[in-house]
Amino acid sequence: MKKEELQKRAVRCSGEDIEVIVEALRPLILSSIRKYYNKLHLYDELFQEGCVEVVEALLDYNPSTNIPFLAYIKKRLYYFYLGKNHNKEEISLDKENEEGDSLIELLQSETDIEGEYLEKEAYRELQIAVSCLPERQRNIIVDFYFRRMKLQDISERYGISYRSCVNSKAQGLKNLRKYYKDKVEKEQMF
Repeated sequence: MKKEELQKRAVRCSGEDIEVIVEALRPLILSSIRKYYNKLHLYDELFQEGCVEVVEALLDYNPSTNIPFLAYIKKRLYYFYLGKNHNKEEISLDKENEEGDSLIELLQSETDIEGEYLEKEAYRELQIAVSCLPERQRNIIVDFYFRRMKLQDISERYGISYRSCVNSKAQGLKNLRKYYKDKVEKEQMF
């Protein structure tokens, strides 16, 4: 059917005209479904809704606006099917798939996100605490615990005696304990 004839039928808009127009626009409706809301399992339902949208568009169409009828219908279908994308499908977490697994089981993983976050926060706090130590204690603590160096190697690195290295490490740990104790006391006050 030609565009001009569709335009005339749209203006008349009788019962028979509506049927002819909907049937003539079938390819446009199907094309719009494929382009803007391609859900194969809903094709029949989407086609019926598209036909209803075309009928509503016929009733709303005003020829005095000088908008071609087909352009109007095409835009209506475009916005109609595009708008359906905003309606998200709700899926139950308890619903089982083909293998018999529920989504909640698939979502649960071995990674402990909360634990990882808390570990990173504790590590950040430790970095702050270590940075508050005097330089010698800080260097020895970092080398011993983070770089896994032996005390003998650390003492040689800084040109100090082994005993001084042991004492500096012990004093650094004592200062870290004090830092954390003070921090806990401050938190308990609030």
